[in-house]
Amino acid sequence: MAELNNINGQNYDIKYYNKNTFDLIIEAYDDDDEPISLSGKSLKMQIKKNKSDSAAVVEMVSGTDITIGGDDNNRLTFDKELDLEERSYYYDLLNVTDKDTILFGKFIVTEEVTT
Repeated sequence: MAELNNINGQNYDIKYYNKNTFDLIIEAYDDDDEPISLSGKSLKMQIKKNKSDSAAVVEMVSGTDITIGGDDNNRLTFDKELDLEERSYYYDLLNVTDKDTILFGKFIVTEEVTT
């Protein structure tokens, strides 16, 4: 049986407190729990209000906002301060080099209560 539009990335919702540093750290492993080296890969994460929007409200790329590191080059560290309105957005993280989706899901922004 053929499978069309199979998304090979992991669905993971991210919760973010607005105007704090977005400092997510993730590690990439294959189905056998072996590290996936992302050394030399071009990565891009886009956050959009709607999935069908042509323009992203935020775009992060490797070498600027996404650092590839760790002993096996499978650790991704994000470091960017975001200023977004409180709402649910959609995002995906792509390995542009290999045209693979790494993560996708909702990006949920909450305003802090304490000022």
